[in-house]
Amino acid sequence: MEKTIKQQRKNKLAYGKTRYAGSRLNIINDARAEDARLKRLENPAHKKRIDAVLEIADERVAEKDRQQRYQIKLDNMRSRDAGTSINIGNN
Repeated sequence: MEKTIKQQRKNKLAYGKTRYAGSRLNIINDARAEDARLKRLENPAHKKRIDAVLEIADERVAEKDRQQRYQIKLDNMRSRDAGTSINIGNN
């Protein structure tokens, strides 16, 4: 009984690692998924949605980049201001 349980655990671990990439069922499922993906991409409504999502993502990335550049400028200005005020106070 204990030997069987150990063997089952071993089998599950081995299956999880390899996922039987070359198995017939896996090949069939991959082919079906690819066909479904191509069919979705051919649909004009789906294409419009994808384009809109990508446009929104690009805008958000650009906005985030602008905010980061602005924050860096502020940090640089603050560090310069802090350095000059220390020098003025010591004189």
